[in-house]
Parts: sequence; C-alpha cells; structure tokens
Amino acid sequence: MAFFATLSGFLLRPMMSGDKGGRRKEALQLLKARLDPDHAFLSRDDDHFVHQEKLTRRDSDASAAGTTAARGTLAAVHWREWRWTTPAAVGDCTWGQVRWRFYDNGRIVFQAEMDNDVGSFKLGVQQGHRIELRTTDGCLLGAWRAAFFVRRYSGIAHYPATVVEEFPLIQQHFDELAERQSGSCFHR
Repeated sequence: MAFFATLSGFLLRPMMSGDKGGRRKEALQLLKARLDPDHAFLSRDDDHFVHQEKLTRRDSDASAAGTTAARGTLAAVHWREWRWTTPAAVGDCTWGQVRWRFYDNGRIVFQAEMDNDVGSFKLGVQQGHRIELRTTDGCLLGAWRAAFFVRRYSGIAHYPATVVEEFPLIQQHFDELAERQSGSCFHR
C-alpha cells in the first residue's frame, strides 16, 4: 500500500501544485481521494470488509435434561440439551444434525455434522451454528456461535467443541430455560 500512496502522490504533484482556484481545487481533491489507496482499496481490505453470512433460522427439537458427575468430583452437574435433527442446507452447505448442551457449572458443548459441496475454486467455507438461549418467558440470556472450516467434498464430518465459560445468567436461570430454542445455521 505504501507503494501506491507514493506513486499516486508523485503522479498528482504537477496537478496539485498549479492554480488552486475553486472548481479545479475541488476536482483535484476528489480525484486524489479516489486514487488514494486508503480509500480506493477499502472495500477489498479484510480488516475493513464485513463478510455477509448466508443463514437459515429454525427452532430446535424438544430439549433433553439430565444429571452427570463432573470428573474428579462426586457432585452432580445438571445439563440441558437442544438438538436440530432435521437436515438443513444453505447453498452448497449442509448440516446433518446440531447439538448444544449447557451445564449448570458453566461448561458448554457443541457438536455438528457439517458438509459442503462448494463448486468454486475455494477449498472450503466456514460453517457454523448459532443458538439464542431464552427463558420460558422469552428473555434472551445470550447467544453463542460455533464455526469450523469445512473442506469441500469432505463428506459429513463431526465437529465437536467444548468451552468453559463463567456466565452467571445461565447459572441463575438454568431451571427456567425454554423447551425449544431458536438457532441458525450459517456459512461465509
């Protein structure tokens, strides 16, 4: 980028050093702004470009709940799980099944079966799922996203992830979580 800035400054120097009268000055400033690499290439710069996601929204199946013992302890840990078992597709990307499990001790587990058949030159795309965790009265506790780079023509593969998060709202409202949750499959 420094090369383009130096080059545009060098090429515009004769025009900018002339008479600075009204319309000519405005036209030269507009031309310089268009040739300035910070403005001209802004839309192609990954640091400034916002990728548009393609997604499909749907509600989960009925939730499941249970109790398990955490490793190394005898204390019971309660969990709630939401699944999306109906296959979904967005463009060339498919989701076989998605599962989110929230534990009352702050652990979150995500698992998805994802595949893509992208027909372009790309090696794959980033695919993921988002859950909006709500209570029975509709209060939004939070939204979580998980995404993985899925290679094209890889066949349906399992993508598991586990996160430990200190999120007090889940611990406070764990017994009030709704039976179904809203989620969306996305890719970019």
